[in-house]
Amino acid sequence: YAELSGSYRYSDFSTFGGNDVYGVKLVYRPIRDIAFKTSFNTSVRAPSLSETNLPQTQTFLSFTDPCATVNIQNFADLAKAANRI
Repeated sequence: YAELSGSYRYSDFSTFGGNDVYGVKLVYRPIRDIAFKTSFNTSVRAPSLSETNLPQTQTFLSFTDPCATVNIQNFADLAKAANRI
């Protein structure tokens, strides 16, 4: 058998506005001992008071992967560089 279920919620925040949150779930059982399940859900987190009063900013984080082969030559200690391969 197959089972399809869904959910929906509308949240209205006085400082943030309204949001729709929904989900869909499907369960398929070809036989009693085997089940295939899948789902799709959305979620919303209302910002805290400090987040609503912050000025707009744009941030780009940079990250250097020490294990990437292009970065191994940048290490001065060759023994450490050899262990990172």
